[in-house]
Order: sequence, then C-alpha cells, then structure tokens
Amino acid sequence: MTIYYFNEDGRFTGEGTSAICPKDGATTIVPSSNEDVWNGIKWIAPPPLSQEQLDVIAKNEDEIKIENQIKKMTIKTKSGKTFHADYQARINMMSGVMSAEFANKTETTWKLYDKDENGENIETMVTLDELKEATYLALEK
Repeated sequence: MTIYYFNEDGRFTGEGTSAICPKDGATTIVPSSNEDVWNGIKWIAPPPLSQEQLDVIAKNEDEIKIENQIKKMTIKTKSGKTFHADYQARINMMSGVMSAEFANKTETTWKLYDKDENGENIETMVTLDELKEATYLALEK
C-alpha cells in the first residue's frame, strides 16, 4: 500500500510504504487506500482524503508522468541511430547543424540516446545529414 506524505502546509512531499518512518518534513500521513493502517502500536482507520489532497496527488502524478515521457523522447534515424528528442536536445541538434555548416564539417561527434554496457550514452561520429535528419524528426515529434 502506498502512503502519501504532506507537510504542515498541506503540500505533497512524497510517498512511501511506511507510516512509521515518513519522509523528511512530513507531518501528515495519508494512506492511499481505504484500508486500515498499522502504526506500530495499533490499527488506525485512515481519514478520508480532502479534495485538495486528491488534487495535489493527481497533479504530482501527472507532472511525474509528463516528466518521464519527456525524458524518454527519442527518434531513430534511417541509419538506426537513436537520438534524444526533448526540447534541450532539439536546441543542441540545431546548434550542431549550424556550427558544422559554418565550419564546413561533414561529420561531428555526438552523444546518442543508445547506452553502452556501463549505462552511459554512446558517443559516436554522426554525419551532418544524420544530424539534420534527427533534428527534423525531433521537431516533427
């Protein structure tokens, strides 16, 4: 069972599974279900969640989902390379295309979304055409 923690201002501070060891700053502990909770001494029936608390929980869950979706935004070029496609990556790709064209380069080093055996992003040579394609695909996404 997930337990939601709120500070004295009623702001959501996190969630966990223990009513005995809440997160730092949490003063109000609200279970996420209508089940009774064991507080280490006795079973306690949970108080009903206020609409404000439900709204805070829903808003935080939505923000986390959106944040995770943005982090996972990727595109794959015809050559099979996978690039980041979030907002910052788009800016980086446009800057990379512009600087490569300015310097008359046909390829450049780029960190891909693909990971190596250590979980690090792979740094590899990409052609200017690949970078242009990745930029276009990211902007279309």
